[in-house]
Amino acid sequence: MINLKQLRLQQGLSQRKLANKANISQSMLSDIENNKVNPTIITLQKLAKALDIDIGELIQVS
Repeated sequence: MINLKQLRLQQGLSQRKLANKANISQSMLSDIENNKVNPTIITLQKLAKALDIDIGELIQVS
């Protein structure tokens, strides 16, 4: 499960700002946060870099 929204909010970022930093569309980010799509590894890498975190922090294994 993706922990993206919580991490984004902890850093005080809007969806638009994070999407711009990660070079993805805001609609794609919204779809990822709402579990409508599964991001590719490349997209996860972009998001992790934009959030300045390890990619493993984006993924929660339950």
